[in-house]
Parts: sequence; structure tokens; C-alpha cells
Amino acid sequence: MKNLKIAIVSFEAIAGNLEENLRRTEEIARKATKEHADIIFFPETAITGYSSNNNIKPQEIEIHSATINKLCKISKANQMHLFP
Repeated sequence: MKNLKIAIVSFEAIAGNLEENLRRTEEIARKATKEHADIIFFPETAITGYSSNNNIKPQEIEIHSATINKLCKISKANQMHLFP
């Protein structure tokens, strides 16, 4: 039976900046792959970011969206499961 290596990530996502947060997610996934992680857990708001600022509108991500597609590509390229 193979041991399962789990990576748990903490980083401050940028509120409302999906592209930058996805770029950082991809970078972190590549680093975790080099450490032979099988699964990687990200903070709840890793993709959308969080802000207590009332001027920033909360974001929803549709299941059939470019954002989810990008996460799937990151997962496949790094041969690991992502939980953002």
C-alpha cells in the first residue's frame, strides 16, 4: 500500500483577482509536486480571495467556467488532487 502525502497550504489570496490567485495556486501545486504530494488543500477563499471591504462584490464560480477548467488543468499537469 502506497503512503499518501498531503500538502496543506496557507496563503493570502488577493480579493477579486482570480487570475493572480490561479497563478499562485499553480505555482504552489508545482512546488508540492516536487515534494511528491498526492493531494493539496488550499484555503477556502484561495481562488476568489476574501475581503471585509463592502466595496468588493463576493464572487461565485460556475462549475463549467474557465476558472474550474484551469484548476482541472493544474491538477492534471501535476498529477494530484486539488481542494481549493
